[in-house]
Amino acid sequence: MNTIKKLSFCICMFILSTIVFGIQANAAESCGDKATYEYDTSTGTLTISGTGVITKNPWKSDYQTKIQAVTIKSGITKIDNNIFDGCSALLSVELPETLKEIGSFAFAGTTNLKSITIPKSVTNSGTSCFNNSGLQIVKFSEGLSTIPASMFRGSKSLTTITFPKSLRKIDGYAFYECSSLLSVSFPEDLNEIGSFAFAYTTSLTDVTIPEDFKNSGASCFSNSGLETVIFEEGLTAIPSSMFRGSDSLRIINFPESLKKIGDYAFYGCSDLVDIELPEYLNEIGSFAFAQTAKLKDVTIPKNVTKSGTSCFSNSGLKTLNFEEGLTAIPSNMFRESTALTSIKFPKSLKKINNYVFYGCSSLKTVTLSWYLNEIGICAFANCKNLSKISIYQNVTKINNSAFDKVTGLTILGKKNTVAQTFAKKKGFTFSTGKIPALKDITYTKGNLQYAVIKDLINGKGTVMVLGLSKNVKSINIPKTVKLESYNYKVVEIDKNAFEKKASLKTINIKATTITSMGSKSFAGIHPNAIVTVPKKQYNKYQTMLKKAGLPAKAAIKKK
Repeated sequence: MNTIKKLSFCICMFILSTIVFGIQANAAESCGDKATYEYDTSTGTLTISGTGVITKNPWKSDYQTKIQAVTIKSGITKIDNNIFDGCSALLSVELPETLKEIGSFAFAGTTNLKSITIPKSVTNSGTSCFNNSGLQIVKFSEGLSTIPASMFRGSKSLTTITFPKSLRKIDGYAFYECSSLLSVSFPEDLNEIGSFAFAYTTSLTDVTIPEDFKNSGASCFSNSGLETVIFEEGLTAIPSSMFRGSDSLRIINFPESLKKIGDYAFYGCSDLVDIELPEYLNEIGSFAFAQTAKLKDVTIPKNVTKSGTSCFSNSGLKTLNFEEGLTAIPSNMFRESTALTSIKFPKSLKKINNYVFYGCSSLKTVTLSWYLNEIGICAFANCKNLSKISIYQNVTKINNSAFDKVTGLTILGKKNTVAQTFAKKKGFTFSTGKIPALKDITYTKGNLQYAVIKDLINGKGTVMVLGLSKNVKSINIPKTVKLESYNYKVVEIDKNAFEKKASLKTINIKATTITSMGSKSFAGIHPNAIVTVPKKQYNKYQTMLKKAGLPAKAAIKKK
């Protein structure tokens, strides 16, 4: 009897303790087809086991604001949408290596969750997984290659991201509106960033793009706080639209290795003040620097051979320079550059292609390259304020539509040239302007022929005496000679200038700046020739004349 009473007492006490104190670890309950959970009330830990997808959150009504830790065991592959939404007491989350996907808003509103490590197995996510959470630090496990689209969208407390070396791609909107993000350090093998991935990261001020980077979506950093972009040496192309709308961007360090800037790459970078394009750049995409209101001047490298349309349209570009060596300006390049007022063309320029300056409505006066050969279709069409343009004698082709929708234009040039014929055909005013002497042309002046050495028009232009224009007995070699509209100093006498001109007997050298006389320039002239030279140059010229083949019996006199 006593034994029975004791047993009954033990049973009653067990039942009573269960009622009064509860069981600390609840029996496992379902949270998915093959997933179960247990909640430990003493530690606030939610443990999820099983396989497959966590599809529901039955703990929400009782424990949502009490859960402090979540441990998800190996086997779980997906966390569905909103599963831990509003778990405001949550401090830590442990995710398994089997996890492949995190659903939209899965951890939204977890305001006390400060850090998390994303396993390498995660390849997909919904949007805004940690929206309005307290998440400050994110680490990605080594081996992860892609950060899914929109994963951390709206994580406004996020300040620090540690990317794995294995990372190759950051998908679109991944860190959109992470407004507290201070810095990012991309791994060297990263090669793609998706559209708007870092848009509205207003605290992010600088970024370095690795050399192996190859692809991007649009507007990766639009409306961010980005001020400085550095591209690592070795990078050859900036993808289309990459920095579109980065309206705080002021400084860009381009690598010397850069060959191409893609379409819209810096479109709408309204704070961009200055750019220095690298020497070996050969392509600028359509609208690449359009809507850059503070960009005032740019120099185009000589190796640029290709461009899209309207590269600088509606920018603030006023002054345009081209590096010497450039031979052609690609079609459409400066189309609709409505602020452009000044252009300095290189002497090397041979061709202005189609629509290059179409719609550049602030252009008033243009002086083309002296050696230009061709002006393409609509090259200056719709330049409504263009009133004067200098077209030189080397131009052999002007397209009929080159100046369409331009009225009241005066063309300055040389008579009997293509420029004059074109002006007459189109009803433009033609005027003989000042014309420079050009290289690779033989000029005849009096009894002598000349070639330009330095084609300058500031008093420093120089020429070489090539020889006689006809057989004569006497010549004067002047200090300067006027060719076309300018004076040029005589500084050289060509190597065979007067060779075998046996009748040439009297030579009066007035030039005082001759630095070279060709080795046979006076060989074979009259054996009794008389050469008169400036007094101050006597000793110098005497030596030069003897080395230039002057006959032994010829006399050299001072003047």
